[in-house]
Amino acid sequence: MRRHNIIIAILIGLLLFSGFLRDYIMQNINHVLKFLTTNSPNFSVEAFYFLENWTVEDIVALKWGLTIVFLIYFWAISYTFIRVYFINKQKAGKSITILYLAILLISGLLYGFGKISGFNEEMYPIVRTLTGLSHSFMPAMLVFLYLKYIPEQK
Repeated sequence: MRRHNIIIAILIGLLLFSGFLRDYIMQNINHVLKFLTTNSPNFSVEAFYFLENWTVEDIVALKWGLTIVFLIYFWAISYTFIRVYFINKQKAGKSITILYLAILLISGLLYGFGKISGFNEEMYPIVRTLTGLSHSFMPAMLVFLYLKYIPEQK
């Protein structure tokens, strides 16, 4: 197997594994948050019990911080994968970056609309889905399909 193919396989594996790791972390934080806000049983794994001593505001801030970190992390891996795979590196990098910026912009606009209009509860699932999309292999897959199968206009 060529070195190039090994790097691509590692990046794909990293994208997939990272999605599971991110989900594991966020679900456990949510279990602690639910425990603190509704007095439900804490179903998180023991490694997350230390969060029981945090305030709800601190945990919400942690989740926001992790959301930003994961967004940058998944963009960086996707960007690297797309640029390694495709010959036209400038177009590849630009495509994945535009997609991430579009997801971020749409999420931000919907979040802001929800805050301003009082539709927070209704907008949250949409914003959460878009955020989850950006924290996965999906943007890389979409850009891969776009660059691989949509013919370039001359």
